[in-house]
Amino acid sequence: MAQTALVRVTGKVLALPEPRSGISQKTGNAWEIATANVLVANQNVTVVQLPNRDSGFPRPRIHDVVDYLCEVSIYGQNVQTTVQGPFLEEYDADSLRLQAELSVSA
Repeated sequence: MAQTALVRVTGKVLALPEPRSGISQKTGNAWEIATANVLVANQNVTVVQLPNRDSGFPRPRIHDVVDYLCEVSIYGQNVQTTVQGPFLEEYDADSLRLQAELSVSA
């Protein structure tokens, strides 16, 4: 089972690598994984996985400043940071902690 946490990722988009895509062998459906490289605190680059195109979530452009609520998942030795949506100012530590606890218990 994966361990997860919610984090805020804020910074400038440095790069938008070419999305990976393919066809699921199991279902035959097309899939795509798009990522953005975000410079956080002017010192570290965080790679975030963007929501699917059909979700309606706008894709950033290079040099955009983004402010995302992300879920960080740990699978063995691998860490994945997935954008859940924009970080809203009404979020507070208690509500994010509750969401993280609910995702672990699910």
